[in-house]
Amino acid sequence: MLNFITEKKSLWQGLKETKKPIVLYGMGDGAQKIIDKMNELNIPLADIFASDEFVRGHSFNGIRVKKYSEIEALYDDFFILIGFAVDYDSMLTRLFELDEQRETAAPDVPLFGEGVFDLDFVEQNKEKIAKVYSLLADDWSRKVYANVINYKISGKIGYLKEISTDRQADLSEIFNFTDSEDYLDLGAYDGDTIKEFSLLTNGKFNSITALEPDEKNFRKLSLATENDRRINIVKKAVWSEETVLRFNNRAGRNSALRDDGKVEVEAASIDSLSPNGFTFIKMDVEGAEAQALLGAKHTIEQRKPKLFISAYHRNEDIFELPLLLLSLRDDYKIFFRKHPYVPAWEINILAK
Repeated sequence: MLNFITEKKSLWQGLKETKKPIVLYGMGDGAQKIIDKMNELNIPLADIFASDEFVRGHSFNGIRVKKYSEIEALYDDFFILIGFAVDYDSMLTRLFELDEQRETAAPDVPLFGEGVFDLDFVEQNKEKIAKVYSLLADDWSRKVYANVINYKISGKIGYLKEISTDRQADLSEIFNFTDSEDYLDLGAYDGDTIKEFSLLTNGKFNSITALEPDEKNFRKLSLATENDRRINIVKKAVWSEETVLRFNNRAGRNSALRDDGKVEVEAASIDSLSPNGFTFIKMDVEGAEAQALLGAKHTIEQRKPKLFISAYHRNEDIFELPLLLLSLRDDYKIFFRKHPYVPAWEINILAK
């Protein structure tokens, strides 16, 4: 049924079996999740290194953080685990060079939710995975989908390198933007995706509604958009209904709705935001994409907006989100695109 899945061993099983010392590249939340999973599976961690400019004699998890040159001097051969996320060209090039020199992997750990995307997870969800694969709109989407799943199982970053494409080029190619778009930007951050949309439409559009619940991000967004009366900014999160939710206010891209969040924020449904709906909706809402879709039932049924949906925050997003969308309206064409990032962030659904 899943003949496009070629990886037959999960990364975590390979780490259990390797005779090489395992060294972690990076520090921070992602690295900590990897260490926690290794501890859970009794996989020993030999060492930690960072880029030279970040090595200051400090420790992480009780291990002194070293330079790569020190790691090379200590071990004849070793297995590198990438423990951070990156999207800029020079560092991506560095990671792909390391991958050619040493056995290297970037473990896939979900930003939200529990568990890992391994062969057991694939087996549990194989019918849904197969169904989405069969419904994708073009051959490249199927290539992206297959590579993403094989990456998630194995951690091999070569799968990501093969399928990374330019985000603006993909948006321009798949969507036919007009000069009368009503754009809804969910997770507007500091206005970067409003700028992206303005470039795509040459500054010609009808309206923009932008939601951003984080206080500091909202102030930046206000400054970035204050001179354009076509733009309406709203200090709310998005959800399936109008409500109040707990929010982790981190003043950056990783601010998110969480049950243990320190502040309360108002949340709105997409259907409640405009009586006329929207022609184009971008959703990058840190794991709340399914709830956002549930709150867009009327908009989707009545106007069938173009959709750009992040599908990488939760393990199940790459199959549950397209299936949810098609349950709301079954005539959408679903495209998958992967934009430059290691690990597999910036997996996006484009639907029209």
